[in-house]
Amino acid sequence: ANPPQLHSNLKFVQLFRRETKLVSEVEYYLTNLISAKMFIINVNGHSLSMEESEFQKHMESAKLGTQMSVASPSSSQGLATSTSGLQKQIDAEGRLALPL
Repeated sequence: ANPPQLHSNLKFVQLFRRETKLVSEVEYYLTNLISAKMFIINVNGHSLSMEESEFQKHMESAKLGTQMSVASPSSSQGLATSTSGLQKQIDAEGRLALPL
């Protein structure tokens, strides 16, 4: 899924949530979503215990695959493979940069 303004919405919930309404299971889901977002933003070869060059190679391969999927929105099996506008970029330090 590619929810619009994910970063802004998570920040809003973090800053303005009512503590009594955000407990147990709901807080668990929010914590996991925030953790997943932070992992994706900061992922690099070191965080995955792999060589940076290997990580870069896989990221470039995935980037090319994503671009090909967007150009051809359906696979040979008829399943949609479009990324719904999610464009992944790698920053200067080799981390995945998402438009947030």
